[in-house]
Amino acid sequence: VRSLGFIGGAGLKRFLIGLAIGAGLLTLSVLLVLMLGQYEAAAPAAGSLSGIAALLPALLLVLHWSIQSSTEETVMRGYLVQTSALQLPGWVAILIPAIIFSLLHMAELGLSEPVSIINIVLFALFASFVALRQGSLWMACGIHAGWNWFQGNVFGVPVSGNAFQTGVFHLAPTETATHFLSGGAFGPENSLVVTIVWGVATVMAYRYFTSDSAPESASRFSPDAAQT
Repeated sequence: VRSLGFIGGAGLKRFLIGLAIGAGLLTLSVLLVLMLGQYEAAAPAAGSLSGIAALLPALLLVLHWSIQSSTEETVMRGYLVQTSALQLPGWVAILIPAIIFSLLHMAELGLSEPVSIINIVLFALFASFVALRQGSLWMACGIHAGWNWFQGNVFGVPVSGNAFQTGVFHLAPTETATHFLSGGAFGPENSLVVTIVWGVATVMAYRYFTSDSAPESASRFSPDAAQT
């Protein structure tokens, strides 16, 4: 487990900080889409939970997203990044798992939603920079979980095209919404608004990754270190 990136002290604290970051980035994205007039409150589907009735179930579902997101991060940022780092230069070792991560989602989309593929690659790069800088996966797992959790169970919008019945709010594209701004049936991950949000976040994560104050543990996890 340690070799995959679950190292360093205060793992739970890092995870919770990541959870807040992921939830915050998703909230910012949804608010921007709302401000652009692309989303509106929608009636929940028959049998769905919403409002106060959804609060406790939505809170419990954070466990589901924590497991799901941590599994993906362990495989992608834990195993694949480190394995690639043993064979390839640092940038390539980061980029290849990001492309694989997007291809796995492309299996559902084909080439019909190019914006979502760009956004998935941006998220993968962002998560890699955070994990490599910290020398652990805890925060990256939290960010991934917080993003999906708020997306599906707080704002009630599709997560990578998958809709969920439990949502504190239920938002949907307006009748006049532009597909590339609202994300359509795929959800905000297919929106150009999210491209901007993740683009800025990825630049900030890269600056964080390359900062002079990186902890000693980050060098063990860094692809560049594997080349020496």
